[in-house]
Amino acid sequence: MTQEGPPLRLRFARRFGLEPEGSGPLSHYDSVGIDGVARPASWDAVLHLDHPCELGATLDFAVDAAGAAHIIDGSGPVADGVAALGSRVERPYVAHAVAILPGRWLIGARHIAGVVTLAVGGDEVSVSWIGERREQSVDGVEAAARFGPLEEFHRRGVDCAVVARRIADDLFLVEVNLL
Repeated sequence: MTQEGPPLRLRFARRFGLEPEGSGPLSHYDSVGIDGVARPASWDAVLHLDHPCELGATLDFAVDAAGAAHIIDGSGPVADGVAALGSRVERPYVAHAVAILPGRWLIGARHIAGVVTLAVGGDEVSVSWIGERREQSVDGVEAAARFGPLEEFHRRGVDCAVVARRIADDLFLVEVNLL
C-alpha cells in the first residue's frame, strides 16, 4: 500500500505548528537539481521533552555561543530544553517548543550564526561586503555607524551579507548569507 500526501513526519510537524519553511508545493526552480544550491534544513534537531505544561503552550528561545539561554517569546522549560538539546545542536541556536500533550513538549532547534548585543534603535541591521564595497543599513535605511559585533562574522575575501534581527531588548539573532 502506498502512502499519499506528505510524509508522516511532515504531517506531524504541521499538526503542531512546526511546518518547515519551503515544505509546501515546490516549483522546478526551487530544488537543488535545478540551481545547485542546497536548501537549508528547517530543524537540526527535533525531540520530545517531558515537563509540566498546558496543551498548546509555546516557547521560543535562543542559546548563545557561551550557552546562555534567552527567552524570545512564551514560557516553558528553557533549562530542561537546553539540557535535552545538549550536544545535538551546535551553539548558538534558536529553538521553538510546543506543548503537544499535557506534560509533553516537542522541541525543534536549528543552528544560527550568532546571538549578539547591539545598541541600535532599529529591529534589523544589515551589513554586506561585495569585494571592497561595504553597505550597511538599519531597518532598510542606509547607516553610517559601524556595528562591531557584526564585523567578526565577515570572512575577509568572501562576499556576504550579515543580517541581525532583534529578538528582545538589545539582543539580536545573526544570519550570514554568502553572496
